Amino acid sequence: MIPNLKCTKRHILKAVAKIFDPVGFISPFVIRVKCLLQQLWELGLDFDDAVPQRVRQNWMEWCAEVETLKSFSLKRTLFSNYDVDEMEIHVFADSSTKAYGAVAYIRHKRTFEVQFVLSKTRVAPGSAIRWKQFVANRVREIQTLTDPGKWKFCEGRENPADLLSRGCSAQKLLNSEIWWSGARWLSQPKYLWPATVERKIPEEITELKGVKTVVQNITVQKPEHPFHCLFNECSSWCKVVRVAAWCLRFIKNLQKTNDKTKTFLLTSEFEEAQNVILKYVQEEAFHEQIQRLKINKPINTHSKLLELCPYLDGNEILRVGGRLRHAKLHENTKYPVILPKDHVVTDLIIRHYHLKYLHAGNQLVHSAIRQRYWILCARVAIKRIIWKCVRCARLRSALSQQLMGDLPPSRVNPSRAFSKVGVDLGGPFQVKPRKGRGIRPMKTYACIFVCFTVKAVHLEMLGDLSSDCFIAALKRFAARRGKPDEIFSDCGTNFIGASKELKAVCSTESVANFLCTNEIVWHFNPPSAPHFGGLWEAAVKSMKFHLRRAIGAQILIYEEFSTLLVQIEACLNSRPLVPVSSDPDDLSVITPANFLIGSTLDAIPERDVTNFTIPLADRWKLVQQISQSFWKRWSSEYITQFQRRSKWQRPHYNLRFNDIVLIKDDNLPPLKWRMGRVVETFPGSDNQ
Repeated sequence: MIPNLKCTKRHILKAVAKIFDPVGFISPFVIRVKCLLQQLWELGLDFDDAVPQRVRQNWMEWCAEVETLKSFSLKRTLFSNYDVDEMEIHVFADSSTKAYGAVAYIRHKRTFEVQFVLSKTRVAPGSAIRWKQFVANRVREIQTLTDPGKWKFCEGRENPADLLSRGCSAQKLLNSEIWWSGARWLSQPKYLWPATVERKIPEEITELKGVKTVVQNITVQKPEHPFHCLFNECSSWCKVVRVAAWCLRFIKNLQKTNDKTKTFLLTSEFEEAQNVILKYVQEEAFHEQIQRLKINKPINTHSKLLELCPYLDGNEILRVGGRLRHAKLHENTKYPVILPKDHVVTDLIIRHYHLKYLHAGNQLVHSAIRQRYWILCARVAIKRIIWKCVRCARLRSALSQQLMGDLPPSRVNPSRAFSKVGVDLGGPFQVKPRKGRGIRPMKTYACIFVCFTVKAVHLEMLGDLSSDCFIAALKRFAARRGKPDEIFSDCGTNFIGASKELKAVCSTESVANFLCTNEIVWHFNPPSAPHFGGLWEAAVKSMKFHLRRAIGAQILIYEEFSTLLVQIEACLNSRPLVPVSSDPDDLSVITPANFLIGSTLDAIPERDVTNFTIPLADRWKLVQQISQSFWKRWSSEYITQFQRRSKWQRPHYNLRFNDIVLIKDDNLPPLKWRMGRVVETFPGSDNQ
């Protein structure tokens, strides 16, 4: 009877020591408590410390099952009246991460009677570091005592040693027929035994086979080669080689008892590490070709290396044979090392030369690499790596452009002049309130309204940038040109001068109420997109062109400046909408003024015909004919010239959600532009 009132390491160890089972009849039951004791040692508990609840529960369950063993009984003799020569011994073995063991049975050749003989079990080593030496010792022991060629495979459900490696309850052990009598087929003639493939295992790989079996039992997948971890952790070729060189020195120092190397890395060590890495890469990429060269066989005719005439040098590194044997070049240049294009080491080497030559281009990097390495499809690999260089990508970045879009309906359909207008501000300009000495100049601005249909221009002078002043200018414009239906303007960071105040002015409550009352719709262009407002930007440029030449360095008074703006407006509205023809038989060119007053603003007054009697119906037809002739020429001459796309003539990649972009800043160099992520796109009518 085992007392289970206390549960400490001391009491559990005392209970295990009380078990006397030298033959191993109940080994599958005892191994459970041995594994439990191993857990306590791994936890680092003292002998009288309380054990964790999970361990305590397992211990209590095991103690409760001990009572079941009271009914256990067995025979004292194995066989009687049998000759020893008619006996066979069969041993079953199994292992797991918890334990390993073996059980032996004796079998009579004639009667096929089977009896339990002996079992031994051990807990598995807890430290993974000890597995290599442990397995080596077991393999050596097995080779000494047995012939590995006579070992056979047995399925787990038929293997009684499976109970040793996993453990079982007392009740299951007593009722287990497979434990007391061995596998079921063992008590049958040999021709009824399960078929197994017997093969002779070569002596030189017997130990390797044993190691492999154990490793598969304790690992889920094949361990990764240390070089792969090194390649993934290091971002530069030099660092990879240095780390490999230090590792090789460490291995050599372990093999030495005296004269261990403790200085900094030597050139020979660095080159040796390079050769080891290159040899590993080539073995991965060109294994078949290397194996054929080792046995002096030619490589396959379909191999990519055929034209390079490859050979293995003294370090078994694959090099280009080539045709430069008589050239007075360095050996590495005449016989460069062959590398695959799709390998992490190849990428590291290309990146190393790209940075070494100060972010050089494809040609220079390719030329530098050829002095030592021969990369298959090198141009493709080099281009791919340089394209991924973040610094080079910043410097070669181009502004996102797309095919020039279609003109909006307001630009290509006939409508009343100034029904759809674009507005912008120009200035500030220095103006004196009146003449006289000591009068300080003040700032004034020009408000430009441009008709979308006929490019007519209307200029208004603003005393300041207040909302009241802007509303007054908008009222004057509507009174003289008619109320507009839609107004377009710029928005955001692309404003220059007074234009940056336009968004603030138009966003005030008074302006919003005025627009709502007069049923005027206001549209703002996207920020940082001045090409959306090219129509009024060109008008501002033309206005300033005339202002600079007319004023020079003078400062005009308020009335003079206002008059000059109106005169510039007349000049802009008298510009031809289409190129002027040199043919004297052609009609006069159409201008925006033709759609405002029927002729240019500087035309000679026509002869007075008020005394002539003209029927009203005919006069109405004449007016309609003149008006329609202008619109007909507008449709046939003016609109058709917009058919051509002067720039942005090819479609490009559309920005999409989650794209990474550089945000251009005119005040910073490209290397300092901020990076951003596209969170939303607004495609046009053409989905661009």
